[in-house]
This record gives sequence, C-alpha cells and structure tokens, in this order.
Amino acid sequence: MSVKLKGVEHLFHLIEDFLEVWTINTGLKLGIFDFLKEHPASSTHLAENLNYRIELIQTWCDTMRACGYLEKKDNKYSLTRWSKNFLWRKSTTYLGFIIQSIDTLYPPFISHDDRFRRVKTFPSYSSQHMLDIVKTIAPIAKYVVPQLFSEAPFLKDDLNVLDVGCGLGSYLIAMAEQNPRIQGLGVDKERIIVQRAEELVKSKGLQECIKFIQADILNFNLSEKFNCILMSNVLQAFNIHTNIQLLSRLSSNLTEDGYLIILECLIDESRATPKYGVLFNMYLRMESLNAQTSTLSEIKTMLERSSFCFRSHKPIVPGLDLVIAQLAK
Repeated sequence: MSVKLKGVEHLFHLIEDFLEVWTINTGLKLGIFDFLKEHPASSTHLAENLNYRIELIQTWCDTMRACGYLEKKDNKYSLTRWSKNFLWRKSTTYLGFIIQSIDTLYPPFISHDDRFRRVKTFPSYSSQHMLDIVKTIAPIAKYVVPQLFSEAPFLKDDLNVLDVGCGLGSYLIAMAEQNPRIQGLGVDKERIIVQRAEELVKSKGLQECIKFIQADILNFNLSEKFNCILMSNVLQAFNIHTNIQLLSRLSSNLTEDGYLIILECLIDESRATPKYGVLFNMYLRMESLNAQTSTLSEIKTMLERSSFCFRSHKPIVPGLDLVIAQLAK
C-alpha cells in the first residue's frame, strides 16, 4: 500500500512537525513546562526566575502558544489542559519522556553512511547507549502494567516472574507495587544496566522480592521454573531464527500452567502499516541489522515452533501489543 502525498505542502508539514517536537523538547529539558504549571508567569518573570535570555523565552512562549501548548491571559502564560496532562513532569499521565527520546534515537541516524555502505563495518552499540535507551523507555511501564493486570487476571495471583531483557526492572517494579505477592528475577546483558536496576529496586524497598542477574539472554541457563515469563521489546532485537531458539530454551523455565507475556510493537502483514510501526522498524534496523518489528503471524510462528501455544492478542497502548501464550499441551 502506498500513501499519496500532496505537493510541497507535505514537505512543510514535515518541517513543522520536526520544529514542534524540537521546541517541546527544549521546554521539557529546561524545566519551563514544570515552572509554568506551578507559576503562571509573563515571559519577563519567567526569564528572570529561570535565569534565561528574555529574547529566547519570549519566542519560545509565543511558539508554544501558537502550537496549542500554552495559553495567555493577563499577560501571563500557563499550560493548556493537554500540556498539564502530558508535559507536566508530576502528572500521572506524563508522556514527555517520549519526546525526550529523540536524543537517544538521534545517534544511529547521524552515522547513516557507515550503516548503509556494505564496505564499512556496521557500528556497534556501547553499554552507555543501551543504558540511555532503557532509561528513555522505562517510564512507559507504569502505563502498561495496569493494562496488563486488566487483560491478564492471573497477574493478581502468587507469581514468580522471569523478566527476560529486563532493562531497569521497571515492569517488575510496577507489577510488585500492584501485587505484593509477586517475586521477580530480571536478566539483562549489560552490567551497567543491572547495577542501575538494583539501585532502583533498593530505593523502592523491593530488594527482597526482586532480584537481578547479569547474563546474555541468548546463552544463560536457569534450572528454576517460573509461572510467568515476561518479554518486553525483546523479540524485536533478533531475527526469527534466533527468537525461536530463545523461546525454545525459555519453554523449559515455564511451569506447565504458566503464562508467557510478550510486549512488542507489531507491524501489519503488508509491512506498510501502521505508520509508527513502519518507522520504528527503520529505527531498529539502524540500531542493528538483525533487529526488526514482527507481524502477528510471525509471532505465532515463533511460538508454534518453540513449544508454545498462542492464547490471545490485543493492542494495549499505542505502538505496543500484548501477546499471551502458554506451553503447548
């Protein structure tokens, strides 16, 4: 399926979108949205209190007002309702971290020549880059986990959860906070990520119920059985053959009546929709030649070839699908 673009207007829409995201990111990084939520202010007052240049503050405020993120009354700027909900850092529905992720997504696209040319070595990622990525996406767990508990009632039971490719342990933390009867073990390859995860769990007083180990998820061996295995954005990191091998090994760690939870950004069979999934697939390829988004039928094939039985599928939040499976009988 192809999309018909309309003249030069489309180019200007792209530029508008880029500049809008960039300007929002500026306000998030400089704490301007947070300040204006607590203290509606004139541009002069805002510049003085934050010690910023009045010329840039005035232009930023006018720009954000034009785009619908600020409103102005009696010469004072304040956040619109949308900005209060999604751009104020203390909001329970804060999503500004997604905007700020452009800093993490940017590096692969500035080395495009090294990545595209066959005669050049494809750049490898650093541990710090992987830490930056997991820090960027970690906050989404608090939005996803309530949906998980709604769609998967078994999460309310006594559970021993294995989180494969756990990152900072955000899902385990959110699950344990919602169900104190959950015990969790997180596995991640990068030592720097495991250390941060352990620090985060300790700061929340959950170190007795959530543990971590550093290991390559493609090679580690555990004798322990779990009645729930969680894989969030893990399959997208590997090709289908590698995923089948990984899932086959994990099947031996799931109890007979246990559940496998897969969270992935899925793409349609045409590989042309949805637009976000297609664009995200391009980003994944720029990070790693083996990485790619999967279709639901590909997920089902991986499960079938690794001793699992597909149970259900549901889009859970924009850009993230939930797939539940169990061991094949």
